[in-house]
Amino acid sequence: IDGICDCSEDNKGRKYFGTRCEHRPACTMISGGKGGIWDQIIWSDGEMKLYQRPVYRGVRGGLPGRVYQEAGANPATDAIFLAYSGSRWFGTIFREMNDRPRSYWRDYAREYHAFWEEIYSTRTKYASDPTTESSVIGIDFYTVGEIGDGEVYGTFGKLFPLNDPKTNPKGSGYMRCVESDTNIPPEPSFHINYLGYTGSIKNNSSVKITLDYEIGKDREYESDIFAKDCESNITGIDLDMSTVRSPYNDTDDLLSLTISLQKSQLSGSNLWNALVEKIEICHIIRMIFPAVDVEYEDKSVVSYPRMILTFDTQNLDIAI
Repeated sequence: IDGICDCSEDNKGRKYFGTRCEHRPACTMISGGKGGIWDQIIWSDGEMKLYQRPVYRGVRGGLPGRVYQEAGANPATDAIFLAYSGSRWFGTIFREMNDRPRSYWRDYAREYHAFWEEIYSTRTKYASDPTTESSVIGIDFYTVGEIGDGEVYGTFGKLFPLNDPKTNPKGSGYMRCVESDTNIPPEPSFHINYLGYTGSIKNNSSVKITLDYEIGKDREYESDIFAKDCESNITGIDLDMSTVRSPYNDTDDLLSLTISLQKSQLSGSNLWNALVEKIEICHIIRMIFPAVDVEYEDKSVVSYPRMILTFDTQNLDIAI
């Protein structure tokens, strides 16, 4: 006998949990309007829990780039967790989540303490009302504004309600269980995958080079063309660039970038290597959160700089 309760199941086969099986089975997927979609962290052999409550990860929509920009975090490698911390649920940025093995998170959950982990800091972007409930459903949530010394704004600083008071008055809760909703799209990826290039010459005068990429669906990007060293601006030739973006799969778009130039100008440019008779060109594409000015509920405005999430560099030698 190990002294651990064997908890019963609900009508969906999910077990109650807690020291005395006092907590109802958790909803595996929740939604919070502007807060987007959150998935419960479930492993093949169990669930991640903190303070005997489930932990959720923000995964789809509704989490604006400025949430990460405020914390200097990158959603390609970092994650925002919704977790219970003893008296409230917090939405907190966790660093390098994708690079840490499951064993790390098991140890983290076993030794977790909200105070010593300094969870309530600038990493925390959302906070709930005080609660002892095991579920996030039916609890009001707030965005965390300025955190003071406890004497100006109180322990938890400025808290701005996430609920729209016209449609969801105080006390109506912010999160909803959506685990049965089959219409929720998958999260667009944060990767850039180079597929290759094609080159063509029209009427022996116009050269077109098309580079194809997979890129996260609807993710914003920027691109630059340089000489072979990937630093020097291109000189001695006129370039035109056009783009075509189309759906590729559920999480990615196909992005085709076409560079057009005149063959007659090549010899006088820094793209042309006469020794090997090739065009040498460097293309850099970056997935970004653009710079943004955010006006908060207290009318203060904060400017957040552009953030590079990931990038790809292709140094091409093209024979014509």
